[in-house]
Amino acid sequence: EDRPTGEIADSAGELGFYSPHSWWPLPVALSSMALGLSLIIGWWLTVIALGALVISIIGFVTEYEKPLPETAPH
Repeated sequence: EDRPTGEIADSAGELGFYSPHSWWPLPVALSSMALGLSLIIGWWLTVIALGALVISIIGFVTEYEKPLPETAPH
């Protein structure tokens, strides 16, 4: 790609994994907003919003994680 004399086939191959659209940023944003507002409103809402934020971050991070195979060939 940087060489002017390079061929198209020279850059062929896997370029990486690009994820499709995801809904997880929405729950992360909403629970972050709820956590910020809960610091003003009350501690009981802080506990709920913090739990929702942790769950949504875990879902966002592990969305495309593949499970390990059960048996490996020897």
